[in-house]
Amino acid sequence: MALIKCSECGTEVSSEADKCPKCAFPINKTAKKTQQKKLANGCAIGCLTVFIIFAILFLVVVLSSKKSPPPNSGKASLSSNKSITESMSEKPALELKKGWEFVNGKYGNTLISGIVKNNSQKNYSYVQISFGIYDKSGAKIGTAMANINNLRSGGTWKFEASILQNLDNIDTAKLEELTGF
Repeated sequence: MALIKCSECGTEVSSEADKCPKCAFPINKTAKKTQQKKLANGCAIGCLTVFIIFAILFLVVVLSSKKSPPPNSGKASLSSNKSITESMSEKPALELKKGWEFVNGKYGNTLISGIVKNNSQKNYSYVQISFGIYDKSGAKIGTAMANINNLRSGGTWKFEASILQNLDNIDTAKLEELTGF
């Protein structure tokens, strides 16, 4: 049941009423229908407005999620110069400096020794480096890994990654991963 205006005195009258309670003017059936159409149109416009607002919000969320992630937002990619890069045009966030080498450890073990530099503005709470160890046939025969906590922005880390294999069987080592968070 909707309220419509009496066309004679303007009083709001139930659409079910046959006449106006104030002036007794007969309520025309077409007036009732006109008022009901206006209500229906108003409801439709309101629903359409709400739908358009939600559609716009949805598009904003979808489009903003497709933007590229900001630098240092997660794992970076391994580049051919054995460093982790944020993008090809910038210095790598975590960089394996040139000159890493095989060395003999204090206890007769073999190590890979080198330096990692944090070129970013971020302080890393954990950094890990790992190398694949290969023999002369190119077969992977092991892994060397080292990690550190709290590598500050601009800081360097002199790492020693232990190798459990005998140095006589080792031909090469390849950087597999340099990550931090």
